Amino acid sequence: MQILEKERLVLRKIYDLGGPTHTDMVLIDRLRQELGMEFRELNGILLDFERKKGWVQGIDEAVWLIPGGLREAEDPSAEHAGTVKYETHFHGSFQGGYIQGQGGTQHIIIKNEFDEAIYKLLKGVEDSIELSPVQKVTLASDIKTVQQLGQLERTPEVVEAAISKIDSVNSVIASTADIVSLGMFVIPIIRAWFGR
Repeated sequence: MQILEKERLVLRKIYDLGGPTHTDMVLIDRLRQELGMEFRELNGILLDFERKKGWVQGIDEAVWLIPGGLREAEDPSAEHAGTVKYETHFHGSFQGGYIQGQGGTQHIIIKNEFDEAIYKLLKGVEDSIELSPVQKVTLASDIKTVQQLGQLERTPEVVEAAISKIDSVNSVIASTADIVSLGMFVIPIIRAWFGR
């Protein structure tokens, strides 16, 4: 099997195992078993997906699809190259030019404090030596839920759900010595995103 076929197979399996939204965490060990792949080969593909292609995010034990990976799984770029129309709306400050017209390729990375805080928190959880693997998976799942809620319209239901998850994340982080200071820095930023 060629590498492109293996990549398609891995991406599709993450998509299939990712629950109803296709963005739930998928344990790497389960993925390896379902695909019948060696860990080393699977890990190389997952690292490529995360670092170069921007299709997944992950922690030591699990990965999940992010919007770029969802688009790729649902409509592979090899099958529609040059036929996609993107509309971009900027909310907030923006600096720099952009390409218009057919055939142009441009990568624009727009970060805000919320996304950076979520990333730092996920990284802190992943790197923690005090959290058990189960705690890491649970916390990362809760943080990812907060991230997804942050992409929705801030209705009272969304805000309450987010604050509830933030509180549960904060209670664990506050009792974990190696990431408590990180939590003191990023939790207020995440709360502020929801107006609290």
